[in-house]
Amino acid sequence: MEHQDKKLEIWKEAIPRMNEEDLEFILDFPECFEPKVLNMVKRRYDKITKPEDGEEEYEKVEETLKDAVLRILREMDCSYDFDEDGDIHFEYQDADFYITVDDNNQFIEIWNCGWKRVNLNDTNAVSKLKQAISVANFMGDICINYSIYKDTNELAVNCGTRTLFFEHIPNRKGYLEYLLDRFFFAHQFLEYKMQQLYEKEHPNERVN
Repeated sequence: MEHQDKKLEIWKEAIPRMNEEDLEFILDFPECFEPKVLNMVKRRYDKITKPEDGEEEYEKVEETLKDAVLRILREMDCSYDFDEDGDIHFEYQDADFYITVDDNNQFIEIWNCGWKRVNLNDTNAVSKLKQAISVANFMGDICINYSIYKDTNELAVNCGTRTLFFEHIPNRKGYLEYLLDRFFFAHQFLEYKMQQLYEKEHPNERVN
C-alpha cells in the first residue's frame, strides 16, 4: 500500500498543474486510472474549463517526451545509448534497463530483460519459476514475464511496466527512480516466492 499512497500523492501535486489538454487525455481513458485519480482530474477539469477571474494557467514547457527522459537520465548520472529499435538503453544500480518512448503520447515503457535465467533442462526450477511469476504478477505492480532462448537453452525472466510520464509531474527524476527501484523489489519478491515453493518440497534445505 505504501507505493500506492506515494503514487496518489504525486498525482495530488501534479493534477493542479495540468492544462485542459492533459486532463482531457486522462478522461478519454478512464479504464487506465484509479477512481481516486479520476475524481481529482474531473474536479480539476471542471475548474479549468470555467476558470475564476484572475486565475493563472500553467505554462506548458516545449520539450518532447524523449528529450525529457534523456535529460532526466543525465541528471541521474546514467549513461545511455540506443538499441536497434531506437529504445533507450541505460544502466541503473548495475542493472540494464530499456525505455520505449513515443512522443505522440504521454506514456513510457520500462523494461529490465533477462535479469534471471534458468536452464530449460532443469524442469523443476522452470516449473517453480513459472509458478512464482504467476503469483508475483497477481501481487505486484511490475509485470513479469519470460522468454525462451533456444541458442542457450535458457528461460530468461523479464520485468516491465507502462506508465504515464507527464511533464507536469513534479520531480519526474524522483518518480523515475521510484519506478526503477520497484523493479528490484519485483526481483526480490520473485526470488522469495521461489524460495517458498522450494522449501515446501525440501523443508530442510535452501535453494541456491
